[in-house]
Amino acid sequence: QTRMHKALFILLTLFPFCISQVCNDNVVVASASATAVQDPNVPLNVLDGDLTTRWSGKGIGVNLTLDLGSLKKVCSIGVAWYQGDTRTNSYILRTSTDGNTYTQVFSGSSPQSTNYHWTTFAARSARYVRLTYNGNSAAGSTEWCSVSEVKITSGFVHPGIVVNQAQLDFVKTKIAANAVPWKDQLNRMRNNSRGSLTYTAGPVTTVKCGQEKPDATDVGCSRFREDSLTAWTQALIFYHTGDIRYANNTIKILNAWSSTLQSIAFSTSDVSTKNGALVASWIAELIPRAAEIIRSSGRWSTADSDQFGTMLSTKVQPLIANGWKYGNGNWDLSFANGLMNIAVFTNNRTAFNKAVSLWRDRVPQYIYISSDGSSPLPPCCDDVFTLWKQSQFNASVNGQVQEMCRDLGHTQMGLGSILLLAETAFHQGVDLYSEQQTRIVAAMEFTAKYLNRGSSSVESYLCGGTINDVDDLPAWEIGFNHYAGRKGLSMPQTSTLINRFRSGGPFYTNLQLSWDTLSHAGTGWT
Repeated sequence: QTRMHKALFILLTLFPFCISQVCNDNVVVASASATAVQDPNVPLNVLDGDLTTRWSGKGIGVNLTLDLGSLKKVCSIGVAWYQGDTRTNSYILRTSTDGNTYTQVFSGSSPQSTNYHWTTFAARSARYVRLTYNGNSAAGSTEWCSVSEVKITSGFVHPGIVVNQAQLDFVKTKIAANAVPWKDQLNRMRNNSRGSLTYTAGPVTTVKCGQEKPDATDVGCSRFREDSLTAWTQALIFYHTGDIRYANNTIKILNAWSSTLQSIAFSTSDVSTKNGALVASWIAELIPRAAEIIRSSGRWSTADSDQFGTMLSTKVQPLIANGWKYGNGNWDLSFANGLMNIAVFTNNRTAFNKAVSLWRDRVPQYIYISSDGSSPLPPCCDDVFTLWKQSQFNASVNGQVQEMCRDLGHTQMGLGSILLLAETAFHQGVDLYSEQQTRIVAAMEFTAKYLNRGSSSVESYLCGGTINDVDDLPAWEIGFNHYAGRKGLSMPQTSTLINRFRSGGPFYTNLQLSWDTLSHAGTGWT
């Protein structure tokens, strides 16, 4: 029995994850081409949804190439062969991100059937899918390739909320090598109160969060946030150490809330519940990350993980599903990021698309660049000058953030949510980073400059010469890893900031900004 337990511990330490994915979303294909065509059986016929039409081309080695129009996550390809019930077809399937280098996902023969022959594989980014024909079993026509239809599907990659498996594995290797900063970060987590194995959850049936000023009602409000941070902390410790006690403790926290919570009270006309929706977004930004890791480990029962997903989709999601168009942008961005996390955990493509839409709407309004004109892009529901707390802008400077004249704390919270959502979307095949690269990089460098100065006194054109709360928050690693690490961009101000807080902190908050140095430092393209 002792040997068996040791073997189990080693197995879980080395291979703690069961990779899973749901692959049932149809991918829209932009165009089709082939190296040989028999008119009128043109390549586009494989995309018309009609099994009675076909593409035909003659020649062993002939290629059919589908262009998806942009990079997309692909995890399954189905091919329906013309007269497939009378012959088998030998073929190869490959995918490519650039149309030059292709990676094989299948090589073999189709069954003798007119049904789709599906090939499923670990989700990957691709713009091009290529079928290469190598002959069929029909006597006298083996050189003729005839395909009736091709379908390509996508799905959510798990784990894929903020971190993916490759990133987790990269960090695990670094920790095993006692490398800095990863090993130091793990030690800090284990020595933190949120890393304690004696920690117990404190769920309530109805969460009530007052507006703080003038109402400080807090029924389960702070505790839900603390429990969410603890779950995230201990899920990471479990993965990086293989110690299943942390997994079990995380499961206890997740199950305690999903079996207890009935509602999060919220009313804009009741100061005792006015922050309910905001807190719901903070919870959604954090606790699904822990649940994603634990579910992927295979240690959480399906019934319990489904119950947790139901809690997210029925008790939390309704409060944040439409974003928050009023007032400061960090609310709207937290709502969007929380919705994104719930969408991925529950495999909800509609909610995922909504989260992307909210991000695309708010980010251009939240960060000012010179191409916007003499003032920032106006939000839908507020006066731009009142919201930004200033009426004159320096059009020669890029990167001012909407909440800078409020304080740099909320500015970093807003940027943090922007980057967290972009990272999750990136893992799921949607590159939001590139869409707003100019704004985001400028905002990171502009904000980091003033944090590095450490002074509330600034140029007169900015906030009347004074900014507040010039203190670092751990909002930077994810964006720096992408733009400097993956893309190779120069970000000197952000680099200086990161080098400072990697050694001195802060390392976490009880909001969405927590342990990003451990999860993303130096992970690059993983």
